[in-house]
Amino acid sequence: MKLTSRLRSPRYSYCKVSGMLTHASENWRLSDLQPYFDTVLEVFGPDRIFYGGDWPVVLRAGSLQQWMTTFYSLAEALSPEEKKKLFYRNAELVYRV
Repeated sequence: MKLTSRLRSPRYSYCKVSGMLTHASENWRLSDLQPYFDTVLEVFGPDRIFYGGDWPVVLRAGSLQQWMTTFYSLAEALSPEEKKKLFYRNAELVYRV
């Protein structure tokens, strides 16, 4: 069984999406990051992924504002409810806050 198949199982696994800017090439574009975001979304679904600020590490590659804007752009095709899940609701569930 492939790893991605096992991760699709809804067994308590979530994915905090962060570090994309710090691991991207110096002259990255949104289109460079989109396939990685789309894969995470496909594997985990909008109910099991959430935004990670990656601060202060993100400062090596850009700003926190730039990463937030980029993440929002990556999630542009999602519904408003799914975006709420990605930006805070799923994190509330995981961290029980």
